[in-house]
Amino acid sequence: MRTELFIADHFDTLASGKTVAMGLFADRVVVLQPDFKVPAPAPELPHALDLDMMVTVLRAPRPGATGRLTITPPGQDMPVVDFALPAITLPTGHSANLIFRLRPLPMPRVGKYKVRVQFGDAVNEHTLEIRRPLPLQTTAPSAEPAPVAHRPARKAPAEKPNRH
Repeated sequence: MRTELFIADHFDTLASGKTVAMGLFADRVVVLQPDFKVPAPAPELPHALDLDMMVTVLRAPRPGATGRLTITPPGQDMPVVDFALPAITLPTGHSANLIFRLRPLPMPRVGKYKVRVQFGDAVNEHTLEIRRPLPLQTTAPSAEPAPVAHRPARKAPAEKPNRH
């Protein structure tokens, strides 16, 4: 079995069967909103995010094997998300998209979360990183203007006589 993990603000499946991602976090890194009055997430006061997760099963698991999807915070053994996955039977060369609405998804801390997809004995692990935004860096304007480098003007090219 082989899986891929995608995180977005919203996934939608069209009538044609195509899946559309809105607000895709292509690198699976979610940066929290820059509200510096709100304390960092903590186990006592976790942040709650509204995200969608799509697990694409690229190679079929053992036929009839049911599975689990868990999301575990960094430094913890207990997952904050634990879903049962249905048995999937895929014809050769086909894939399946499993979309999960994680609303709200409790985030007790920033860092790299372990996302584990398991069907029977086959396990794939992925990471989802939650970061706080960097503080804004500002610099005071200088009292003196920055020096400007002067270069000598280029000489005009010499005219060539016309030969007719």
